[in-house]
Amino acid sequence: MTAPREHCSGLVSNIEQSPGGIEICDSSVPRQVLALTCNSTLMDVRTSMIRVERFMKALGASAELTDDLNLVLSEAMTNIARYAYPHGDGLIQCFIHKSPDTVECILSDQGKGFDPSKFVPHLPDPALAPEGGFGLYLIGSLTRELRYYRNNGVNTLRFVLPAIA
Repeated sequence: MTAPREHCSGLVSNIEQSPGGIEICDSSVPRQVLALTCNSTLMDVRTSMIRVERFMKALGASAELTDDLNLVLSEAMTNIARYAYPHGDGLIQCFIHKSPDTVECILSDQGKGFDPSKFVPHLPDPALAPEGGFGLYLIGSLTRELRYYRNNGVNTLRFVLPAIA
């Protein structure tokens, strides 16, 4: 397993390379932006979720917002790892911006495309739904401004979560 590469921006500009290959910010000021890149394996997706949780905690985000963000990112990044890169041979980029009112996320990859018309806007019937339908429902239920597009071989998924007090 390789650790996700983490990049800092926003309020912090001093970046160092750690022995594990993760870029870290040398500052006590919480950063408002997190950008990380991970391999398209389920283990690396899990490691990324730990980084996201630490980032949100450092910004003082509520546990509910952090849990919702982790759930959405985990579902989306797991789908990318399983379907866009079925052989685990690609990268997933994740950009998160926390503002007082929202959390905006952008995921991108260069794997197989995703057909958004297969998105189920309602809760699928457990007896009839194939594996995977619930994750898409959860993503749609918890997010606003959910957008997918593919341009020049790059898949991009953008969504916004409302900040919960």
